[in-house]
Amino acid sequence: MVRIPVGEVTYTSPYIPAEWIEAHGLRARRMLPRLAANDGLDHLSGLCPYARAFLGECNRSAGPFIFVTACDQMRRLAEFAERPAFVFNMPSTCETTASLRLYVGELRRLSEFLIDLGGHSPSRDRLIEIMLDHDRIRRALREARGAMASPPYARALAGYFENGQAFVVPPSGGLKPVGVPLALIGSPVMASHLDLFDTVEKAGGAIVLDATASGERSLPGNLDRRDLTGHSDPLFALAGLYFEIPSAFRRPNAGLFRYLGAELKQRGVRGIVFRTCLWCDTWRAEAERIRHWPGLPMVELDVADEPAPGGSALTRLQSFLEMLQ
Repeated sequence: MVRIPVGEVTYTSPYIPAEWIEAHGLRARRMLPRLAANDGLDHLSGLCPYARAFLGECNRSAGPFIFVTACDQMRRLAEFAERPAFVFNMPSTCETTASLRLYVGELRRLSEFLIDLGGHSPSRDRLIEIMLDHDRIRRALREARGAMASPPYARALAGYFENGQAFVVPPSGGLKPVGVPLALIGSPVMASHLDLFDTVEKAGGAIVLDATASGERSLPGNLDRRDLTGHSDPLFALAGLYFEIPSAFRRPNAGLFRYLGAELKQRGVRGIVFRTCLWCDTWRAEAERIRHWPGLPMVELDVADEPAPGGSALTRLQSFLEMLQ
């Protein structure tokens, strides 16, 4: 591979550790993509809007990009990328040591790609330092969750994913979410759809749990400092955190429902907004189970190629919240 000096590596999956990229001396940018008109992708039919937005961002940017195979569309779209791209093979099988080893092996293969791009081989001490920095920011984000309304919190998360920093300043005395407590579950939210959180709030609701892949469900757990001394290679401690992020694509997907069961109860959720992108079979397959399993009212929102939440979606949200109030 030809060495291409770059400063930034872009991706959208929660299974790529920003710490690993930064330890190579490069900037990690976990993007919430934005749909754009005239993206030149009309010849690709049947595209998930989220995958299409990501590919469009890839082709408009200088790259390089990482495509993760947790989604079949992302797996195939790497073939159409016009910039340097790495396909990260994410094991769907979890809860086995062999799967974790495969994941660590992919992180090492990613390391070779990053070095070829102009990065340097990460040192143990520098990786640990970066891991501790990210763990501190994520802990602050979690602590601020109950003191912030959902729109600014969603944007704080997006800021952390985008640049590794989160400027979270809870108001004096705390600002508790108001309105009917809702959970947002399903496909990840694009940057152009973050207004959904404001829309819900204006309609009398509050998203107290963002269980999408762009929300707090995608934050890895807190780092156990003892893991850093217990492992001769801190990469194994880092991989363990990210590998355990629950998702609908994991097999078995019991981890997702353990997560939802605990969080829905703890946060007093009274209704579910189930949001799926067009062509997203992975999440669509979970709709019926999520509708009946927790015993909570649920409204389904389908996302197509609209730049922002459409009128019919807003009408359905308003009707749903009127029912719950």
